[in-house]
Amino acid sequence: FSTGFMLDDYVAILNRPDLVGWSWHQVSQDFGATIFQNYAPGFRPLQTLATRWLLTTFGPRPMPFHILMGVLHMGAACLLWELARLLFRSRRIAFLAALMFALSPVGIDAFLFSSGLSNQLSLCFLALSLVVAVRTESLAGDILCGILGLLAILAKESGIVFPLLVTLVRYEKHQRLPSARSLQIGRAHV
Repeated sequence: FSTGFMLDDYVAILNRPDLVGWSWHQVSQDFGATIFQNYAPGFRPLQTLATRWLLTTFGPRPMPFHILMGVLHMGAACLLWELARLLFRSRRIAFLAALMFALSPVGIDAFLFSSGLSNQLSLCFLALSLVVAVRTESLAGDILCGILGLLAILAKESGIVFPLLVTLVRYEKHQRLPSARSLQIGRAHV
């Protein structure tokens, strides 16, 4: 199912000989450079590190990028299932939410554009941090949640919504969202 490299992939991946190898200097540059070699602003060191790993391990081939992004997409769908199950206490709602996410055409970049790796990385770290936020209320859980949120931010700038989402999820958890039975899904009295 490989589509090859497309559009931004050339600038972000193929035209980046600096992304092959693991010297201290090269890796330290990943935390100071933009993903598109200054063509577009952005701070995505985890995407750069993942791209470095894929290029160094497999060479400039698109299939490993597509496989990793597909695995991350399915991982995010599973994490969304768990988050919805925890919040709504309904496997049916959780399944529908995860299925809609997994099959949504919006996520097609998970399989087409190798340079879109940051979306999948950030989403997985963000979803995992929210699952941790709902499941735990200990100091260790809060620290883990914070670390995962930081990783979401380091994967893509939009991860900055992490503190707001954790606050909302914890608020909803304490407000006890109604269960699927009380919502009467599919009936007139929602």
